[in-house]
Amino acid sequence: MLKSLHEQEGKRDKSDVYLMVMRGIFKGFFEEGVGIKKKELVKCTSSLILYINYRLQGK
Repeated sequence: MLKSLHEQEGKRDKSDVYLMVMRGIFKGFFEEGVGIKKKELVKCTSSLILYINYRLQGK
């Protein structure tokens, strides 16, 4: 477990940036009612789900 966490250290920055972008999209969509097209939101949501699955697998 510790070894795999240590190996992920280099990948952390990229994933944090990705999550920050996703949070920004959702925050903007829900708080301000920004006119994000439904298609774009679905695309973002599906990519976030794929990303979470990827992280849960420990890759």
